[in-house]
Amino acid sequence: MRNGFRWPRAAVRISGAALLGLWLAGPIGARGVSAYLPIDLSPLQARQLDMLFALADQPILRRPIPVALVEEAMSRACPDNPGLCESMQRWLRRYVAPAAVTGFALEGALSDDGSVPLPNRHGERSDDHWQLSAAAQWQPSPYLLLGAGVIAHQGETTPTGTLLSAGGEYAQLDVGFRDRWLSPLRDSAFLMSTQAATMPSASLSNSRPISRARVSYEFFLSRMSRSDSIWDEGQFTSGHPLLAGMHLGIEPARGWSLGLTRQMQFGGGTRDSSPRSLLKAFFRPNHYDNFRPGRPPEFGNQQAAWSSSFVYPGAVPVIVSMEFAGEDTAHGTSGRLGNAGASLGVYVPRLWRNLGLRYEISEWQNDWYTHGTYRDGLVHQGDVIGLWGADWRAPGHGIGARSQSLALQWDLRGGTSLDLIFRTVQNQNYTAIHYRRASELGAQYSMPMGTLRAGAELTAGRDVFGDNYIRLAAFARGLDGSGGSALGTRNAEPGASMFVDAGVALSKVHTSRDTPGSPSSTSAARIAPHLGIGVRRAVSSRSDLGARVELDRIDEHSLVALRAFDYRLRLTNRLALTAFAGAARYDAQTPAYGYYGGAGVQWRDIRPRWDVNLDLRYGDKLAHDELDSSGMLLGNSDVFSDVMGATLSLSRRF
Repeated sequence: MRNGFRWPRAAVRISGAALLGLWLAGPIGARGVSAYLPIDLSPLQARQLDMLFALADQPILRRPIPVALVEEAMSRACPDNPGLCESMQRWLRRYVAPAAVTGFALEGALSDDGSVPLPNRHGERSDDHWQLSAAAQWQPSPYLLLGAGVIAHQGETTPTGTLLSAGGEYAQLDVGFRDRWLSPLRDSAFLMSTQAATMPSASLSNSRPISRARVSYEFFLSRMSRSDSIWDEGQFTSGHPLLAGMHLGIEPARGWSLGLTRQMQFGGGTRDSSPRSLLKAFFRPNHYDNFRPGRPPEFGNQQAAWSSSFVYPGAVPVIVSMEFAGEDTAHGTSGRLGNAGASLGVYVPRLWRNLGLRYEISEWQNDWYTHGTYRDGLVHQGDVIGLWGADWRAPGHGIGARSQSLALQWDLRGGTSLDLIFRTVQNQNYTAIHYRRASELGAQYSMPMGTLRAGAELTAGRDVFGDNYIRLAAFARGLDGSGGSALGTRNAEPGASMFVDAGVALSKVHTSRDTPGSPSSTSAARIAPHLGIGVRRAVSSRSDLGARVELDRIDEHSLVALRAFDYRLRLTNRLALTAFAGAARYDAQTPAYGYYGGAGVQWRDIRPRWDVNLDLRYGDKLAHDELDSSGMLLGNSDVFSDVMGATLSLSRRF
């Protein structure tokens, strides 16, 4: 391998030096390392955890969640919700013990001949007949933690949870097999999820936020599974690609978090994997990584994502999460995301009494998880490392798609629970492979049995080729400890509101291409209906923040805009200024994605709870792929749509 950057030798050297430094510096810090909660908690535990963070106004952008962060949330939420915290403390106790078995689970299943990747299950498939997991930890010092774990299913065993952690609350080094979920959404993650088996990695992160801005960070380097299809200088080479990444998060206001995530697949076999080349390609992708005629070959395969999570502090708390991601850059600039995708998630831990609801929708353009250099794609042991929906297609096929999931959670008497989840995927059909809509319905019933939680799960569905499958599983989880199912409550904060906008939009679209000399055009301005729905909360005496979804019809095509940042400055009791930013989807021949933003003015309370809004808005270079007359994908050039216009709407607050 060229340039001397080898795995695991380089990672061992870096980790060893960092470990020594963190060990020596550990006693200077106020607190030591923190254990992590598993990403795949039971539905009841996950629901209690989400409710806790909603009550504490602490949005989560990545997982696994450090126990130190949970303790901080409990200090905020527990005084008003002792029942929730007492229930949680039963199963949190073992994660702060000096030594403990933190969990184990056993599952046996019967299935037909269908074989479909199960969403977010570490590579498990519908025809696997068993699954086993176990985890334990030992903390000999506040600044050192050792974990041992395993996840095994038919044909695959991974030491997930086997980990060495050292350092302090602001700089924790983790070396081993640690799961990683880089998204605020619970069921969908563009860059990294638990869809594939856990990769060995080394990472540096903080377990407690830094400063009043509550800054969080993580830098990691992982080793992917071996590939024999790595293209380098006109021939194939074999080896283990590496995956480097970073995540930065900030909480500009209480209840709202904003994150940036980057990762790059590089190296493997004879390919360049030097730190110098990695840094150049990572921070200047448009100059050193993306393919252009007359330039050197691409260094690697990289992705980026912006994410946000907003807590609506009503009597019924709502968590609204958004993610805008790209597999490349677009229009010759590093800041614009190419081959884009977007996700929206709405989670209500307690919709009504003991009923919880979660809805997520994701859509992505072609070329996600595929690459010309890494012909196997962005996969580990045969599974994509991100969105579960992208595993429901022909292997290695670069196709756009849309996935949706709807989950309902009932907490019944005595700690029993019933959880239903419906998932669906529709791949686009602009290639020679014809896909059908895939769908899956799962039902899980569980009950406490001492320190165990036992139950059964039925999964039935139809895959993207029209074949049906069914699976019945029985499971037992040890040390669950969640005999109680208490969920907290809160009073609605002053200034918190849900609202609906209805009005008209005047818009026009400028269309261009990235091919030099290609013609451009601008449509005539047209008036069409406008609809929006959002949530908002006060963050200061004069400022409000929120999140909003907008629906429009522009030039005979639909436009869906996600306002991840929706700001209002109240100048007087009647007048306010607004500003917003996010992403938009324009329904052209194929879905077009790009940045979206604008500003406006609002006349408040023209009648009680009624406002009038005037907004100017702009959708920047919403990019999509073009189809030929037969409906097939036409080349690799992008078509860009700039959407310009204004909206006038009447808003009703609830």
